[in-house]
Amino acid sequence: MGVDHDERLLNLLGALSVALADRIAAATEDAVGESATAVAALVSAAQFPGTSIEELRHSLGLSHSAAVRVVDRLAARGLVERRPGPRGPAVALFATAAGERLATRVLDIRRDVVREVAGDGLSGALEPALSTMLARLTVDPEAGDRACRLCDVGACPKDRCPVSERQRALGAVVPDAVVLPTLVTLQGHPLAGR
Repeated sequence: MGVDHDERLLNLLGALSVALADRIAAATEDAVGESATAVAALVSAAQFPGTSIEELRHSLGLSHSAAVRVVDRLAARGLVERRPGPRGPAVALFATAAGERLATRVLDIRRDVVREVAGDGLSGALEPALSTMLARLTVDPEAGDRACRLCDVGACPKDRCPVSERQRALGAVVPDAVVLPTLVTLQGHPLAGR
């Protein structure tokens, strides 16, 4: 009995997804010295300055108290700071200069891990399929935030992002992001060789 070609492709894609996520998590956790959740919180604070703990907890799938503990750890290390928020008692989170540098390193590591695994075999023909799958995974705005918690917004701006497009279709307001100076966005810039 032979294996159905589509079933094999689905299995390969599933295995790749799990293995790639594991490798990215291990590499970024090692670089930051924190959990994958804290790594994502740092990247979020750097790319979406002024985000609240409530917004952060939703994008990371955490309880309020768990999000506070993650922010406490990052703040204690001087990577994130709390400032008065625009509404009531809520605080706004901002990455410090050290936090921005580390978040930039995380995005570079993520890209390098994917490039190492993909090799030279990536084809532009994959983009429509990847975009479709990401849009399908965005069943609600929070699912989209979780999917893109380590995205480099400089490589995939919200006006061309399938997740942002799906979030807008679901009625969400997609916030503007700050593009960190990753190696991708620095190509041709004197800092690119750092």
